[in-house]
Amino acid sequence: MARSLRNDPDLIYDYVRNTIEIEWAYGLRKGALGSLTDKSGTAFDQAKLMVDLLREAGITASYQVGTITLTGPEFQAWSGLTNASAACQLLAN
Repeated sequence: MARSLRNDPDLIYDYVRNTIEIEWAYGLRKGALGSLTDKSGTAFDQAKLMVDLLREAGITASYQVGTITLTGPEFQAWSGLTNASAACQLLAN
């Protein structure tokens, strides 16, 4: 897959971001191959795929785990949710 994306980190990023749908769950569920096959995965699955593709392209890559703080509009852009109750339910799950 990395070779088909010309081993270009920008194309790899765009591919993962625009092709792999988010599954709202915590933790690694499918891994890189599963998310590539199903075209969906958790944020952890997406990160695993991204790191694996970058490494396959010969680029040093690693994981970074942390906490982010988003404004309401940033959360809406990220999740696609506009309803506060739905957002709370998503985060609670």
